[in-house]
Amino acid sequence: MRQNCPVCFEYLFDSVRPTAVLPCGHTIHSECLKDMEKNRQLLCPICMKTYADLAPIWRRIDQEVADTPMPTDYANWVAHILCNDCNQVRTRILSGTTRVIAVPYRMNFAPLLDTKIN
Repeated sequence: MRQNCPVCFEYLFDSVRPTAVLPCGHTIHSECLKDMEKNRQLLCPICMKTYADLAPIWRRIDQEVADTPMPTDYANWVAHILCNDCNQVRTRILSGTTRVIAVPYRMNFAPLLDTKIN
């Protein structure tokens, strides 16, 4: 707790406001965490690991991906995908049948984790 809140930057050790410890171990004011949740920010602002169940979000993304055809400009495009929760990197070649453009990618081995495409 000898750190600043990553949202409001108040020093947590001296703060009288209630705090919460995220599953990743980072500490944040409870009020700041509630504000993040209201704005659908479900990642730790320090390490970007998820702290909430993303299943409902992934269901909507899966539907959007299924409804979006792959643009031909991206055929055979190589994506290096980093999972923020497990820190594994996967390389994936996108083909004409793959439908993951402009939406987050879900790792096959960890289906509910946050990822970034580099």
